[in-house]
Amino acid sequence: MGPGLSGLGIMHFLTRRGFALAGVVVLALSAAACGDKEPEQRKAFITFLQTRIVDKPGVHVPKLTDDETSAFGPYAAHFNVISGFANNPELEGIGKQMQLATQRVSISSIEELVANRATLRSVKQDLGKMTVAMNGALANTLKERDALKQPDDLKAVYDKAFDKDVLAPARGFNETVPLVIDIAEAALKLADYIDANRSKVTIQGRNVGGKDPKTARDIDILVKNLAGQAPKFQDAQRRLRIVLQGS
Repeated sequence: MGPGLSGLGIMHFLTRRGFALAGVVVLALSAAACGDKEPEQRKAFITFLQTRIVDKPGVHVPKLTDDETSAFGPYAAHFNVISGFANNPELEGIGKQMQLATQRVSISSIEELVANRATLRSVKQDLGKMTVAMNGALANTLKERDALKQPDDLKAVYDKAFDKDVLAPARGFNETVPLVIDIAEAALKLADYIDANRSKVTIQGRNVGGKDPKTARDIDILVKNLAGQAPKFQDAQRRLRIVLQGS
């Protein structure tokens, strides 16, 4: 027996090693138990994604119950990537802000159009901020999704749910925003021209004309440019509504 290593010391050492080895065995058994649950957790999560998101019309971001969180195990965190985008504080009011911006460019008379030039100018800035916020959140969400480790059967369904709740609304928003901005800019050009040429124009409700041929031609071009934006915007609104509502 070496110096400094008494029988008591050996027993103490072996006892500590025994507890350590026992701990390793317990951890191994625990890991095995968790691993055994993975197929069941994955199946439950796939069913949830398919029935509660993919098969539903429009955008659906359910709130997980405690039972669902428990049933999905580690995959609950995968769903949080999707729900985190939809529930991002910067994005929660984006629908209302978009609606407000749209209302700002819906002018009922020429006089109202001219009087609301400052509002029209703010639309572009407001929508620009919303776009930056949404696309920033989208970029972070894509990074989180790309970091997930998923079996192929889960990934196939998860990608469909991710597209419905994250990518499709983002695409629809990015397609619609430029059209709202185009309408605001076209309306602003007409309003600025009318304001600068008050003595040369005639206004009656939603109709405006020129008192001389040149002014009449200028106004006609500006009015046609504004009118030409409407069908494109209405189509984008329709497609965005289908994405969000399913019809």
